[in-house]
Amino acid sequence: MAEFISAQTAAERVISLIDTEVEIKDFGELSKIKRIKGDIEFKDVYFSYKEGEDVLEDFNLKVKAGQSIALVGETGSGKSTIVNLLCRFYEPTRGTIFIDGMDYKTIPLSKLHSSLGYVLQTPHLLAAL
Repeated sequence: MAEFISAQTAAERVISLIDTEVEIKDFGELSKIKRIKGDIEFKDVYFSYKEGEDVLEDFNLKVKAGQSIALVGETGSGKSTIVNLLCRFYEPTRGTIFIDGMDYKTIPLSKLHSSLGYVLQTPHLLAAL
C-alpha cells in the first residue's frame, strides 16, 4: 500500500510539471543561426528570485569564445545563478545577455541548449578501504 501511495504522489508531481505554463518563451528562428561561436557578455544584469531581493546587481562579464574562466565565491554569491541565466533556465530581471553579439533571447532554445555543456562540481567522498 505504501508503494502505491508513493507512486501516486510521484505521478501527481509529473502531471503538475506537465501542466505548468512555460515562462521562458522561445523567440528565435532556427534559420537565422548557423553556429554559435561562443562569445558571452552579461551587460548590466540584475536578477532576483524574489522581488526586492537581488542575487545579482549590475553584473557585467565578458568571456571570449574558447576562454576558460572560474566562478569562485561563497555559497549564495550567485555562481549557479549566472550559469542558469546563461542556459536560459531563468531570465534577467534587468539587463541583457549577449551571445556572439546577439541578445540571447533571439537564439532558439534548442540551438542554445545543444551548444552548451553544463558540468556541475560534485564532490566525491570515498570511504577508506
